[in-house]
Amino acid sequence: MTVIDESTGTTVTMVSYSPPIRNGSPTHNPLEFENDEITEIDAQCYSNNQNLRYVSLPRNVTIIKDNTFRECKKLESITLPDKLNIIGARCFTDCFMLQAIQIPNNVHLIGNGAFENCKNLRHVDLPKNLRSLSYELFSHCNRLNYVEVPKNVKEIHWGAFYKCESLIGISLPDTITKIPVRCFFGCKSLQYFDFTVRNEIDDPYITLGSMAFYDCIGLVKVDLSHSSVYSIGQGCFTNCIKLEIVILSNKTKLINKEAFQYCKSLHYIGYEHTQIS
Repeated sequence: MTVIDESTGTTVTMVSYSPPIRNGSPTHNPLEFENDEITEIDAQCYSNNQNLRYVSLPRNVTIIKDNTFRECKKLESITLPDKLNIIGARCFTDCFMLQAIQIPNNVHLIGNGAFENCKNLRHVDLPKNLRSLSYELFSHCNRLNYVEVPKNVKEIHWGAFYKCESLIGISLPDTITKIPVRCFFGCKSLQYFDFTVRNEIDDPYITLGSMAFYDCIGLVKVDLSHSSVYSIGQGCFTNCIKLEIVILSNKTKLINKEAFQYCKSLHYIGYEHTQIS
């Protein structure tokens, strides 16, 4: 399946995924709950369960607490109920076999590092009511290749996409005003970044944080002209060895030290649009 990345106008090919099916049902029986009236799944309830492969949660569950499925290294598929509101911190950390997840739209909070180190996670549908991307939310999700961030998200936290090495596209809402520290650190497949912030947002300190794009070795072009970015943090683009063009906002006043260190292909940085030759 292909989508258009609204931030860059480029076409992104997404990896499709379906859980293995046999005779209309998963090839292994899912975890079953006798009580359909359960509303909360307790912290660490199934953590480090090495036999768990498929889960279908009861329809009345509204909260999955911290570390619930952490280190369930064979978990391949989970069905989340429509009434779900909260996914706890580190809930799916180290679920190495999880490839795709659809998060219901009622979810408004996903805790820190909820999908950290899900090495095979390729596709995630984020809920439209989500308000922020938490710390290290998708850190080390090595096969995640495209993310569409919902329009209601107002804030991204430290290291949300840290070392997502296959990330080639991301669509951000125009209400985001800060790209935090190490947000895209080590996203080696990211080629273009177009940062747009809505004109009516009155924030004089729109920033790119320290090391936000450190070691993004595939990054070629950055366009900040529609963002009113005030400052670019220390080491922000260090070791972006293919970076050629950076178009600044006309409000960019501060570029911190080592922001473009080792950017050996950089041949233009300024306030005017230019084409890559």
